[in-house]
Amino acid sequence: MRIVFPHPFRRQKTDEEPVYNGHHLFTQNNHDLLANVSIYWFTQTINAANRYYYEGRHIKWPGEGEICNVPHGVSLTKTQPHERPPREYVERLFPNILQWQELNAGGHFVALEQPGLVAESIRSFFKTIQY
Repeated sequence: MRIVFPHPFRRQKTDEEPVYNGHHLFTQNNHDLLANVSIYWFTQTINAANRYYYEGRHIKWPGEGEICNVPHGVSLTKTQPHERPPREYVERLFPNILQWQELNAGGHFVALEQPGLVAESIRSFFKTIQY
């Protein structure tokens, strides 16, 4: 059995592999889903995971002239347009972007769906850092 998590407002094709605008939607088998949920359950860390979303809604975003010069790498998935900030906006807050990459696969759970792609993205970013 396979579990499919499409975006709730997108129409899903009824083919063997669900696709949206040419991109595969998130598919996961029961074993992977159970392992993922179990990590949060047994370690009692779901609140820490949800804190990211809470803080994102309640954070005071940097004001005029407030920037972060720490080197940044950005990787975006094509199937998550609602999580894609405009590059011009990001560059105003974080002017030291060393890597801006659009991944060809994956969705909201990209690290679980495409671990090799995420690992390669992280490796390529750290190759640009001067130690």
